[in-house]
This record gives sequence, structure tokens and C-alpha cells, in this order.
Amino acid sequence: MKERIKSAALFLLIVLSFLQTGMLWYSSPSYQENKPSYIQPPLIGNEQYNQIPLHERVAPFPIVVHRSGKPGWILPNEPAYRDFLNRLYQAQWDEPEPVVPQPKEWNHLYQKAVGVELQFTNDLPADAIDVMNREEISVSGINQISRIWIHGDSRGENTRLWLISDRERKVLESEIDFPEFNAWLAEVERKVQPVKPHFVTGKIPLDEEKDGKHSAFPSAVYLPDLPLTVRSYTYPLKQIKVEDIKWLFTDPNQIWTLPSEEGDTYTDGNRMLQHNQRKQTMVYRDLRSEPKTSSAAIELEILNQFMKTHNGWTGSYSLDRRIKEDNIHLYIFRLMVGGLPVYWPGEKEKGEAGPDTIRLKVSSDRVAEYHRSLRYLSSEPSDSQDALLPGLDTVIRELADRGLSLNQLRRLIPGYQLKVLRDHVRLEPVWIALKKNGESVLLIP
Repeated sequence: MKERIKSAALFLLIVLSFLQTGMLWYSSPSYQENKPSYIQPPLIGNEQYNQIPLHERVAPFPIVVHRSGKPGWILPNEPAYRDFLNRLYQAQWDEPEPVVPQPKEWNHLYQKAVGVELQFTNDLPADAIDVMNREEISVSGINQISRIWIHGDSRGENTRLWLISDRERKVLESEIDFPEFNAWLAEVERKVQPVKPHFVTGKIPLDEEKDGKHSAFPSAVYLPDLPLTVRSYTYPLKQIKVEDIKWLFTDPNQIWTLPSEEGDTYTDGNRMLQHNQRKQTMVYRDLRSEPKTSSAAIELEILNQFMKTHNGWTGSYSLDRRIKEDNIHLYIFRLMVGGLPVYWPGEKEKGEAGPDTIRLKVSSDRVAEYHRSLRYLSSEPSDSQDALLPGLDTVIRELADRGLSLNQLRRLIPGYQLKVLRDHVRLEPVWIALKKNGESVLLIP
């Protein structure tokens, strides 16, 4: 009898065990349900701006084509401009070596040679030149690059590239394998707009005996004789929501808010985001970063990837300049519209970002600071029309009226003045005089 009871109890326990197992199996969530859900960070800008390759973000402007003493320029809105940058990126460079150009060589470049002069708006850090080519390029002997000049040698046998530092008065030379260089020159010859050089240092032709003793180092700004046709634009203004920028924190739900009169500050202990409500700006800081610099090429890659994660490039931005602050590098990117730089002469404090710039600091392996306006231009203009920028004679007179001489200038380029009008902005064409001391002067027609 006892054995029967034991067998029945054992059978019942086994049945109950199967039932419990079945219930647990049936009621427990599936693997798919247990998987942590991924939250896609809000994307701010248009994806098209994310696709701009890094070598175009540091590109010089303008490109001046020289043909036997007859220069003409190509502006960034021309397809030939991007085509040339892509060809330069694919070209093979030998390791650059220092040379000391003689007056005879400078005269040949400006008066007889066929070549291309690329002028940086502000000097490019020499260790950023890697970005402009697919291969690693070792540059030593100069710190800043003002111009790149690609030309045939005096015998027409080889194509050479000069990295020119106007500030340091130094040149590095490299032999370059630039496929179909002469064919490209012949193709764009009809597309360039004629311009005239106005020398800010030296003057061509140089005296081979007199100027050779003083190591002459000529440099020119270029202007067209005739008025330049440029589009003017009106753009709707868009606004970044602070909620959409909180993705910068690992977990936006694990932050606390410190309110103030100007705007709230958000932090998780490792990062901090300050929102200025009145100025509609934001400053993000990574408090874990330590003062440590890398090469410009590495830092540019770090900040570009950081911006791409949230489509932070809300327009076509190009590197304007790099400054060393607090033992780390500050990179200032300037908005480009229609291939031309945009300047906002509005009331903003020194070091503050407006709708025309984005400011990024890189330290070690991360972005240490991200400073920008929360206002940005829509992807498409609401209105555009042709406008004329004055030609050579008018610009020279305007410079004289402003008390400016050519030898004070580094560059003289077309661009835009940005005017904020409530919920839209107007971009008006201007000539921009960039002085050697770093100041910019807008010459309004």
C-alpha cells in the first residue's frame, strides 16, 4: 500500500514539474522581446551634408589656373572645382623636400608656366595635408601651408607640386603623378573667369639679381576686371531643439538639470550641455578630456565622425582655421553657400558661434567642446536672384576709402554677408578682404 502511495506521489510530482516548466516556458518573453531596444538619436541636418568627404572640407578656395601669364579662377560652385580636388586626392605624391625658389622660377610660374594655384583662405596646418590625399604624406620643415601650386617644370618633363608657406617664406617641393593634368587644363580653359593678379608681397617680374639677394617671395590676390555675377539668397531659419541634442549623453534619461536665467545646464557628471535661451546657442563639454593634441589629420577625422553621428553638419561647412587654446586645438568651420563663405557681422562676443560657424575642440581621442548656434539655414532657399559684385576698379577704390592697402591683405575673395531677419536670413554678396593680422573686412557694394 505504501509503495502505491509513493508511486502515485512521485507520478504527481513529475506531472506538476512538467506543468510548471510548460507554464514558465509559455509565459516567459521571447528572445526578441528581451532584446534591449535601440533608440536612434535624432538626426538634425540633411544627410547630403554628411556625405561631403573630408578632403573637401579642408579644400582651398579659389583655384587659380595659370596659362602663360593669363590667370583665371574656378569658384567652388563649378563642377570643375570638385573634379580637380578629387583628382588631387587620387594623385601620387613623392615626399616633399625643401627648396629655395629663385626669382627666375617665380617669374616663370607667374608669366610662362601652365599650372594651378590653390589658395587657402587661412593657412592650413601642415600636418593636415594628409587629408587632401588618399596616401599618408610626411611633411616637415613648415608649420602652415598658404598655397599649393602644381605646375610643369621649366623643361615640361615632370609635374611638380609646391607647398608654400607665405608666413614662413618657405617652399616644399614634390614630384606628383597627376593623371591627365594637361588634358584637365585644356578642358577648363574655356570655363575659367579671367582675373588679374595684384601683388601683396613682391612684384612680378622680379629682378633676378636684386631680388635674388633678398629672397623675394611674391604673393597675389586676384580680381576680375568686370563685375562678378553671384546669386543672392533668402533662406528660412530652422531651429535645433535642445531635446534633440541630449543624445550627446550616454543615457539622456540619466541626467540632471541646473536651471539659470540664461538657460538650463544639463549634466551626467561626465559631460555638460549649456543652453543659452536668449542667444539660442549651445556649448557641449566632455569633462573627461585631458589636454593632449594629435596631428591635424587625426583630429579632423575624430571631429568629422562626431558630427556625422547626429547629422550635425547642418550645411556645407569648410575648415576656416585652427587655433591653439588651453593646450588643445580649436577648429572653426565656416558655412559655405553656393561655394562661397558666409560671414555674419552680427553682435556676438569674441569666441561665440553664430549661424555662420561651428566651433569644435579636440583633445586626445574625443571632442572636448562643441559650440554652435541652434539656428541654421534650411536646405533649400525660399528665394534667389542674380546680383553683381563690382569689378576691379571699384574694389580698389573701396579699399582706398577704407584706408586699406593691398600689402595689408592676405586674400580678397567673394562671399556672403548674412543678415538675420526673424524667421529667415538674407545672404547678400560682398567682397571679403582678409587682412594679414586675421581681421576680415566686408566690402559691401
